Amino acid sequence: MKPSIRSLLAVMLLTAFWLGSCGTVTITDLQQATAQFETAVAGTVTAQVPTETATPKFTQTYIPTETPVPTITETPTPSPIPPTTVMDTYCDNSAFVTDVTVPDHTILAPGQVFEKTWTLRNTGICTWKPGYIITFVKGDMLKGSARSINQSVAPQEEVNVTVKLYAPNTPGDYTGVWRLANGKGEGFGEFVSVIISVAGPGTAVPPTP
Repeated sequence: MKPSIRSLLAVMLLTAFWLGSCGTVTITDLQQATAQFETAVAGTVTAQVPTETATPKFTQTYIPTETPVPTITETPTPSPIPPTTVMDTYCDNSAFVTDVTVPDHTILAPGQVFEKTWTLRNTGICTWKPGYIITFVKGDMLKGSARSINQSVAPQEEVNVTVKLYAPNTPGDYTGVWRLANGKGEGFGEFVSVIISVAGPGTAVPPTP
């Protein structure tokens, strides 16, 4: 029994003793004293019972699972491939430079004999030899025939090439296409042409250049 309860009991006993000494104690008085004692004890016990501390409820917090971020491997950009330089490796090649005689659309008399001359440049890597010729390809042949260049022409050099032709007797426009060929008869280089107009009756014919 704790000190506070013993103190109350002592008070109650003293009260009962005092009442007994006075000769006035009754059963009712004892019951009231007992009830008061029980109430006091109950209040004391209640006061001495420690208040239970509420245990905090555990609240579960959802922690999301971290999604792994995929590692991105950077693909190296390939270095650009430099363009391949295409070089002209043709052995035989030629380029037209200019008309020397009988420019295109020259007016000629019917049956007139003339010579057409072109200036050509050797743009290949091989030297043209006397066996190289200028030969007819298509169109109006104008009674012309293949003709040798009769000289050697080194790469990047120029040469005049001439063919002998005849104007037709019928008035009109005529075109012939010609090209160089090597000693094997293989054509090469740019095409060249002769374009003439044969005069009709009453048409003046200028002097042939």
